[in-house]
Amino acid sequence: MPSYNPDGNLEADPPVPYQGQDYFYVLKDKALDSGTPPGSVVTHTALAIADVTDDCLDEGGCSPVPDFDLGWRLALECPWQAEGDKCGEKNLASPFTVEGEIFFTTYQPQAHVIPDYCDSTHIDYDAALAQTDPLCSPCNPSEGIGILYILDLGTGQATRDLDVTSIGLRKDDRYEILNSAGIPSEVVSLGDKVLRPDLEVEDAGDNTGYRTYWFEKEY
Repeated sequence: MPSYNPDGNLEADPPVPYQGQDYFYVLKDKALDSGTPPGSVVTHTALAIADVTDDCLDEGGCSPVPDFDLGWRLALECPWQAEGDKCGEKNLASPFTVEGEIFFTTYQPQAHVIPDYCDSTHIDYDAALAQTDPLCSPCNPSEGIGILYILDLGTGQATRDLDVTSIGLRKDDRYEILNSAGIPSEVVSLGDKVLRPDLEVEDAGDNTGYRTYWFEKEY
């Protein structure tokens, strides 16, 4: 079988707001034999990788049906916001794969919003708070939002009912906003469990997860 190589950091970006578009990629590496490398290099354009952002496999209406021969990619566009919104969401931690599921985290930077009571022209202005509350300072940083994704390794589909408001597995079941702010770390394997950055625990199946690597055994 091919080697799957999940990565959201093909082009490293700083963890700050910007109007670009990041993707999370899962690429299939079919050249598994060591030794003499191929004489030529094959380059695949991003458009050749199946885009599963809309998740039409679950929602219905795939035309054409995605070809996963090279892998797949998922646009990081803060799916809980307006569709297609370039919000600066990015993957800054290593993914973890176990039992055919990929666990990875992303981060959405946010601009600091100064409360209304800090604004002397607003009806809710509070002079005392404006002088003492750190939130009134324009230099006060915003922690941003951390997100956990759990996806099928082969197709990028949802594997768990993370959005309990929907019936069946849909694209909104692929992610969950973490209960801790700031840039999230990667998930941590705890045997048959996975520890999330917000210190909650997810079941990882019956088998222990390992980081994946390949080697050729010599006889």
